[in-house]
Amino acid sequence: MAYSYDFKDNVVYGAEDINGIRASMLTKGVVEETLTSCKAELNEDKVKVYEGQAVFTDGSRIKIDADGVELEYIAGSKSYVFLLNNTLAGVCEVKAGETLPDDDYILIAEIDEEGNLSDKRKFAQLKTADAERFAASFSAEFEMTDDMAENDIVGIITLPKSNCSLIQLYINLASSAYIHVNFLPKENIYITNYENGQFFIEETMRLYANAKYRTFKCEVSGDQLIIRFISATTVDSVVRKISIAGICQR
Repeated sequence: MAYSYDFKDNVVYGAEDINGIRASMLTKGVVEETLTSCKAELNEDKVKVYEGQAVFTDGSRIKIDADGVELEYIAGSKSYVFLLNNTLAGVCEVKAGETLPDDDYILIAEIDEEGNLSDKRKFAQLKTADAERFAASFSAEFEMTDDMAENDIVGIITLPKSNCSLIQLYINLASSAYIHVNFLPKENIYITNYENGQFFIEETMRLYANAKYRTFKCEVSGDQLIIRFISATTVDSVVRKISIAGICQR
């Protein structure tokens, strides 16, 4: 038959047809409802995956409830945390293991041999002819010390879009330090909106945590966002984790 149609009362449909609607609208990935959707974090000797939902290639969807999911992993070995579309068993699962499956999966995080977790989420995007105009999300985690030299690279992120006109950055350092800035990559400047309603244009950004300021700057080269350390008010070699999430758009 040269064509098909849905949905009609005189035709029987199944899960494949329903999932096909979702697959025609979204690419595979985590549905970005919040910055922590399906995010994995280490919790003592286990890894926890937070509340969220994700869509697989065939349109199947997995939803993690508010309690999240805790998984065991093998310490001292490289491990992967992923969402699995187990077609043989006919179920979707949240898994952790030392190898990635052959079946359809969505990688959430990697844990290295030293126990460091890296966020590897990719977010679902709308499938449209004008998709390049829509925002695309990214996230990553890096380690830094306050005795880094000026212009040392804290981290490099491959952006989901090239030639972005605007990047919104959400940066966390320690539990209480947080900053949200708008970065214009073509001009390499930040536009910051303070609580008093004033806007400031700056070439660097400052983040206050642990009773000190750290100053950073970003630059875009091709599809890579490069985060550079500039200075800290006091210097030490304590390793700190910095989490960066963002939205970029044409």
